[in-house]
Amino acid sequence: MGRIIRFFLYGFLIASIVGLVILWRTPFSLKPRAFGPPEQSTWKPVGPRIVRAENQVTGFGAYFKSLHSDSHNSDEVLTAIAPMFEQAWSTESFMYVPEGPTMDAMGNLYFSPITPNENVMLVSLDGNTGERRWALKGRDNGGGAPIILNSPETGKQVIYYGNYVKAYAVRLDGSIIWEALTGLDDYDIKEGGLPKHNFGLNYLPKADALVGLTGNGSIYVLDRKTGKQLLATPFVLPGANAKPEKNKRPKEFICNRINNVMNDAFLPMFNGKERFDTMLDALFGGGTKVANYFAIDVNTSRIFIAATSPDGDDGRIDNISEYGGLYALDLVTKADAYELKIVAK
Repeated sequence: MGRIIRFFLYGFLIASIVGLVILWRTPFSLKPRAFGPPEQSTWKPVGPRIVRAENQVTGFGAYFKSLHSDSHNSDEVLTAIAPMFEQAWSTESFMYVPEGPTMDAMGNLYFSPITPNENVMLVSLDGNTGERRWALKGRDNGGGAPIILNSPETGKQVIYYGNYVKAYAVRLDGSIIWEALTGLDDYDIKEGGLPKHNFGLNYLPKADALVGLTGNGSIYVLDRKTGKQLLATPFVLPGANAKPEKNKRPKEFICNRINNVMNDAFLPMFNGKERFDTMLDALFGGGTKVANYFAIDVNTSRIFIAATSPDGDDGRIDNISEYGGLYALDLVTKADAYELKIVAK
């Protein structure tokens, strides 16, 4: 038995040495591999196309005018690009923008950095050069990707940005058209974090309105032209906070290393929190009901939100939800105002 064990141990040792020699002799390069032009695609659509309703405010999807291109998150644009392309510029290296920029008709970019070291909440870049065009002052926990819509009143485009407490309509040159309160209470931004994060405004054609959704499940609806609140009070989704899956998160030493790398790349967050830890709160639960953007059907104006299920759906009343829920909501008229109604879950 001892000879058999030694035989396997020697075999394992020899195999390990051979493997190390092969790795040592294999040339490594940090230079990315180069690929030639791809062959022409033979793809063709199958079945009838879904035709969306024409809307003069949203216009056609020729560029990303919201987080996922349009109100119902198609991630599609009506354009054609060359099969090969390359990076033209890189800029604003200290800005942390996980929700990405949106574009106007001229190709200029607009984004809302999350807890930046600089006192800005909305930044515009020149699409050709990457140079900063302007920035709106004011710190917050981020307002998601701004949405860019057409203004039938002026024939020009307008940028709409909303954080937890305020929302703005901004001209392409950075001047403010209106600034409005969302109806949500003010708070200490250093204590805000993901629950106070706004995932970006969306457009609701039925009422010509802007809809904002935050991490704690609060929803506000504002008139597009004036910023006036259309709900008596913001609507709150019935879900409870997601169950924190602490045992599924990476080990603490890994989190610490990644947090340090992100601090080196983007500078520390002004509120004292850590960027990677905040990302993990979104992925594994950390005091939030909602952890991403939402959709509004341009044809029906129905709102779809992925959130948590109400407390008790998981069999326990403990202010924690172990289940997710997909909500469908309609904006309905009530007397002289509007209210949100859950029509399916």
